[in-house]
Amino acid sequence: MRHNIYIGYENKDSESLFKTLKYSAGYPRVFNSTEDAHEWIYNFVNWQNNEHRHSGIKFVTPMQHDKELLEKRKRTYEKARKSNPERWSKISGTGIGLKIFI
Repeated sequence: MRHNIYIGYENKDSESLFKTLKYSAGYPRVFNSTEDAHEWIYNFVNWQNNEHRHSGIKFVTPMQHDKELLEKRKRTYEKARKSNPERWSKISGTGIGLKIFI
């Protein structure tokens, strides 16, 4: 059985990521080794997630954005727990523990 290994044209997300990488400052045209490629990608992803401010999420980093969402979710759960304590178990702080009534 033969498999088509090259499927990049079928995956728009992979192609989009590759374009982002390729046009990023410091992207080498050629890597000296697989390890060099892994290290460059690791550093790029770390920068992209922790330092680069993205216009699509109000000029914050993805990590800051995730933290804001988690804090908002925690406040929502705390508000729900206070307004309806009988629906919640004694597990607190995680949002887990909502009692299911059947």
